[in-house]
Amino acid sequence: MHGMKDGCRVSLLFLLLLVSAIDVSGLTISQNMTTKVVTDDTFMVACHNNEGLPVTWRNSKGAVLGPKTRPEARQGSYGYSIIFKSPHQLEDTGNYTCSTPKEKRVFELFVTPALRFTDTATNQSAYEGEEFLLKCEVEGGTVSWAAEGGAIIEHTEKFKVIADGLVIRNVSRHDSQTFICKGVQQRTGMVLDRKIHFHVKHKPIHPSHPQRHMRQEVIYGYITGTVNLTCVAIANPPATFEWKVKDKKAKIGKIINESLEVSILQLHIYNKSAFGNYKCIAKNKLGSYEENFTLKEGVKPVSPSNIEMKESATKSAIFEIVGPNRTLEMDLDTLGFSVQFRKIDEEEWQQRDFNITKNNLYTLDNLEPDTEYELQAATRNAAGLSDYLPSSRWKTSGAESARLSMALLYSVGVVVVLNFLASW
Repeated sequence: MHGMKDGCRVSLLFLLLLVSAIDVSGLTISQNMTTKVVTDDTFMVACHNNEGLPVTWRNSKGAVLGPKTRPEARQGSYGYSIIFKSPHQLEDTGNYTCSTPKEKRVFELFVTPALRFTDTATNQSAYEGEEFLLKCEVEGGTVSWAAEGGAIIEHTEKFKVIADGLVIRNVSRHDSQTFICKGVQQRTGMVLDRKIHFHVKHKPIHPSHPQRHMRQEVIYGYITGTVNLTCVAIANPPATFEWKVKDKKAKIGKIINESLEVSILQLHIYNKSAFGNYKCIAKNKLGSYEENFTLKEGVKPVSPSNIEMKESATKSAIFEIVGPNRTLEMDLDTLGFSVQFRKIDEEEWQQRDFNITKNNLYTLDNLEPDTEYELQAATRNAAGLSDYLPSSRWKTSGAESARLSMALLYSVGVVVVLNFLASW
């Protein structure tokens, strides 16, 4: 009996707690809390009383709301509602209380600005060596940064993330890249990306020797030959190139500005007066860089002594190219060969350059199957190219013959295996 009474007491206590947890009041509101962006649509919050008591809405300051206030308060089919019209205002943020003489309910509203970028240029520039603020200002959220590849940028010795941008310390030309500025609105989960292209301004330098202000190179040529003196300098803003011969500005050859970073002086050597010193000066408003060339007389190389096709496949061919025999006049070593080839029904040559190999074998790839070609080769040394030596025509094998060869190889393999099994 005592156990039964104790069980009843526990059940009664549970019922009392359950009843107290259930909201049995006559006043309800359609929502308790929300976050809105200033540009969101008009919305309303309804307050309903089941007991027929008068209902009142008040704002955060306690002022009673009605048809002519902001927000408006109106009676409707859903109850006594407050209506927030778009565009919303930051001042709408606050607690709104719906009450009767017996009880009240509170609705909490947070209005946030629309997430957008302000004062954020997509192209920004700095000078090498300075500390620079890469500006990115976000309204309605916070800022985070990433590299274009996706790597997150955090506080390091190089970078410092602040509210209105990214501080880049000791700017170098290697910092030229695209950064991603991310605007994040925590309450709404909205994220916006802005690509910022960062350009570093610096004086002209050689890409392979950035620490040098000057570079020296020896070039060889021969009379009746043509030689190219190539000057390379990267700079921002782009450099202007000037060529001089023996420290004098003069019309000395054909200047080919191949790109913003490359200028070529092309010389045709008519006589010995062409040999000597040439200077290329690349400069912008931040500084200059010099390349000095000494053009020396060499000997035109002798043509290859022999060209022979060793193997032909569907899309490739292997040739043996034997260089010229060494003579006393040859003061420059053979560096390799320039190979030209074409289909027999075409006029223009394609060219491939090869460095010299120990076995004298050279492979041409990316050919077309079942196609007849012709080929010629020239010896290359520091002074230039020899005359081209032609070879006989040859033809790549067809795709069908390649399939037959594979089938034959498979058949031979099967025969070998069967013979082995029979003897075993």
